[in-house]
Amino acid sequence: MSIIPRAISFTLEKDYPRYWYNQSPVQTYHMNVLAVYLPYGEKFFIHCVKNFAHCIKDPILKQSINAFLKQEAYHGREHTRLFKHTIALHYPNLDVSKYKFWLTGTLAFLAGKKFRLAMAAAGEHYTAVVASTYLKYPEGFEKMPSDIAIIWKWHAIEELEHKEVVFNMLKPLKIGYLTRITAFLLMTVIQVSSYIRPFFHMAKHDKLLFSFGFYKSIMLHFKSIRLESIKAYWAYLKPSFHPSHQDTYPLIQNWIIELNNANTTSEKLNRLQERH
Repeated sequence: MSIIPRAISFTLEKDYPRYWYNQSPVQTYHMNVLAVYLPYGEKFFIHCVKNFAHCIKDPILKQSINAFLKQEAYHGREHTRLFKHTIALHYPNLDVSKYKFWLTGTLAFLAGKKFRLAMAAAGEHYTAVVASTYLKYPEGFEKMPSDIAIIWKWHAIEELEHKEVVFNMLKPLKIGYLTRITAFLLMTVIQVSSYIRPFFHMAKHDKLLFSFGFYKSIMLHFKSIRLESIKAYWAYLKPSFHPSHQDTYPLIQNWIIELNNANTTSEKLNRLQERH
């Protein structure tokens, strides 16, 4: 699998409606939460990988690591811009950098750098599952403004391209199964707890906390989560698991062809296969 860093700077409108995703508060909050953490998540993954990049001897894996680092840096940059146009405009006090996760953060710090690399591998698995779900069922993209949808498509493609990189660092660094699944479970706790706070911050700002319809929409939203995505996520616990077991190569190729053939607003997207 080729990992191609694409340094695309997307064109965005000056502002977007508060409920830019399907005109739905709950669905917009969901996407906003994903978007608001992405720049911080990418920085964490980059930091964890850089700690051990020099220890990797395999030349192919070293090349993949370098491409991974570039892709993640570009993702963080573009999602920071997206945050300013879709979230900060309507929720100026939403700053997840102020959230403190004392227990989980302390555990991750005390467990050491190798444990945090295992957490990064778990985080990459989560993003790969989300990316493959959106690319398999593209009706979700149709509910977004087209210029935002193209960012999420680009990001999803590249998440699947590099989904094996951090995981493949674990074995040569002698990071075993117990560390891998412990880091995965801790990362799952962090992701769930991180999701709740900004979600309800936005609901409080919009005065929806005491709306019955709001909670009904939440239930409908989470009932729509696909069973195959849940199974794909928890498959990480198998001792024999490897990201390549969830074959997403045809999905990537189909989407690259579709985007190359599409009439997009960004000429650079027509070179998805060429940018190195």
